[in-house]
Amino acid sequence: MGLPFADNICHPPKIDEEGKIHWFPNLQEFEIYNCPKVVSLPPIPWTKPLCSVKIRDVGSSLLDRLKY
Repeated sequence: MGLPFADNICHPPKIDEEGKIHWFPNLQEFEIYNCPKVVSLPPIPWTKPLCSVKIRDVGSSLLDRLKY
């Protein structure tokens, strides 16, 4: 399952001075539960606004559970 990051016209991603794209600069919580079709994740911004990340029961064989 993919998310339409490249097609986001209303809220385009932020680009910093080094040209790096920050898709969700104000993301505070990120949760994915019981989604077996997930095979990859978007780049998660490990920044100060991010308070909680919970991923469980997804389709990726690389990740069983993540809680941050």
